[in-house]
Amino acid sequence: MKISLDSVKFPCIAAHRGSCGGNVPPNTSIAFEAALKQGASLIETDIARSSDGIFYMFHTGNELRHLGLSVPFEQTSSAELDSLQLLNEFGKPTQYKLDKFDDVLERLYGRCLINLDRCWQNWEEILPIVERHNMRDQIILKSPCDKVWIDKAREVAPRYAYMPIINEDITPFYEMGGNTLPGFYGAELVFSSEDSPVIKEDIAHKLSAAGKHAWGNAIQFSQTRVLSAGHTDDAAILGSPEENWGWLIDKGFDIIQTDWVDLLNNYLTAKDGKR
Repeated sequence: MKISLDSVKFPCIAAHRGSCGGNVPPNTSIAFEAALKQGASLIETDIARSSDGIFYMFHTGNELRHLGLSVPFEQTSSAELDSLQLLNEFGKPTQYKLDKFDDVLERLYGRCLINLDRCWQNWEEILPIVERHNMRDQIILKSPCDKVWIDKAREVAPRYAYMPIINEDITPFYEMGGNTLPGFYGAELVFSSEDSPVIKEDIAHKLSAAGKHAWGNAIQFSQTRVLSAGHTDDAAILGSPEENWGWLIDKGFDIIQTDWVDLLNNYLTAKDGKR
């Protein structure tokens, strides 16, 4: 069955950059395949543009770490980028090269939802590529909750599913008219405390009641950068899955972003008896 925005099952597992580690770099076809085989139905991925206008799967800011590249990605030609080998987590060259956005769309056609992150400044160039592959019904766009990007979503992507990234309080998004966007699909809710307005005001459940979706982040970037008041993958693995992944689901989050797809999938399977 072709997976689309209308057919995906919730709670939905979103794989952060695919499933990577060891010799498998993030944002690569092999990382995406690993995530899908472990039970993800949504791939969160980043897109970057070369100096000559070719789009690749890559999180800018990691040029030195993942490519051994000492200049910004967007200042590098596609010819040079194509010549590079991605580095693994040990800083050693792998057999993998950067994946072009075009090639990844072809590979993932009908197989999962795809969240295109960190590319809001290039939607005008990216969306025609999606249209060429006839994959609009698999795509979720995200952007920061800023008026410039909300207006841009209305202007250039009205037929696309769109989720703002909300930090602590969703009120500014509503005040900017974001909830009237034709493609308003839900929101990614980031909160540092259980006293955050998005939690105290039960925003995830309110979104659900309106037919929208709430994206929760179980991923943890560092000791200090936690996106969900401590209800993280790390805490689920070391302590109680129920108090972490389960807490997010009980609060109304129906998309859970994780770095540990297989473990989250096993938990959800045990929780509802089927997946």
